[in-house]
Amino acid sequence: MQEFRISIIVPIYNTADYLPRCIESIRMQSYRNTEIILVDDGSTDHSLSICRKYAGMDKRIQIIEQENRGNNAARKAGLMASTGDYVTFVDSDDWIGSRLVERLQAAAERCSADMVISNVQMIYADGRKAERKNLIEAGIYKSPSKAVKNLFYYGRQSDYGIMPFIFAKLYRRNLLMDTMDKIGDQIQYDEDRALVWTCLMQNITAVFIDDMEYYYCQRKDGLVRSKDEMYLAKVNYFYRYMSHLFEKEDKILKEQLDHYVLRCIQTGLRWKLGLSENNLLRNKYVLDMSVLFKGVIRIILYGAGVVGRDYYESLKASQNINVCAWIDKAWEKLCAEGLEIKPVEQVCELEYDYLLVAVKNELVFQEIKSELTAYAVPADKIIWGRPCNVQL
Repeated sequence: MQEFRISIIVPIYNTADYLPRCIESIRMQSYRNTEIILVDDGSTDHSLSICRKYAGMDKRIQIIEQENRGNNAARKAGLMASTGDYVTFVDSDDWIGSRLVERLQAAAERCSADMVISNVQMIYADGRKAERKNLIEAGIYKSPSKAVKNLFYYGRQSDYGIMPFIFAKLYRRNLLMDTMDKIGDQIQYDEDRALVWTCLMQNITAVFIDDMEYYYCQRKDGLVRSKDEMYLAKVNYFYRYMSHLFEKEDKILKEQLDHYVLRCIQTGLRWKLGLSENNLLRNKYVLDMSVLFKGVIRIILYGAGVVGRDYYESLKASQNINVCAWIDKAWEKLCAEGLEIKPVEQVCELEYDYLLVAVKNELVFQEIKSELTAYAVPADKIIWGRPCNVQL
């Protein structure tokens, strides 16, 4: 197997509490033909001194110091200094499994790939873990044109078809150089998505693998975008760039982009108005209350998709409704996300007045209703109402 040189770039800004764990995980990689580029983006804590300490311990480490110019500028600086055949990124508050680089490199060498894409494990501040997988089937895509039709949303699901993170991926260096040249410094929102999706829109060979050795930490002290007065302007820059990128494609990607950006704007307005805890603006779907009845009733909620999650919050806030269970076929995956979901089979053991099915389409409801009757759920207890869309 040919040993490519891999450049590992770490942009750093005030992450001293997490940086040693990150650097150690990179130093301990089983694949050794690497250079480690630490880019300190004007940190005001002791991140830089930590970098210098590790540079004295490992000859593969080089440090770049610059004034604070943002994450994208730090990545560009690291890329310009890199000498590897391939490049990967690690955020300074995350860490990676010991064989991640080896597996990315092996896939690149085996398939002569320009880009290798793996999965991510989310680590939440409260200790919860959740898998984040690309829904695109693992394999080789000589031209990713079919795969990119599912960039934002996979089929009819609200999940990403392709994880938009810049990390947990390996890029051929010349592909990355060309792509970063196309992305101006004014793109300061969703830079990851802009870069990843620009790469995939090109005539490249991309490989998706099932490995999950990147650990992405969601910190409580992370970026608070509500304090960014330029938030909506940055969303606009991102939208204009992506619209231009998609203009030669069919309408699928443009429709996905419009839907995605509308949700971003909705989120920004919530932050600006201080309504992040207001259900009316947080939820896209609210329950058609005509399906409910007077008095306190016990409800089993079926479905934990976009509609079901919005229903759940509305139902829990109601004084007249007791949600005695929330069920879904994909209960194991949803439990891993921290949701209190029970398997559908347990419906036989529960006491309830009605079972509410949370889906948008009546035909889908009828299919689910037929399935539920097989679990001895009385047909007259299975209810549905068409969701009202209140998206701004």
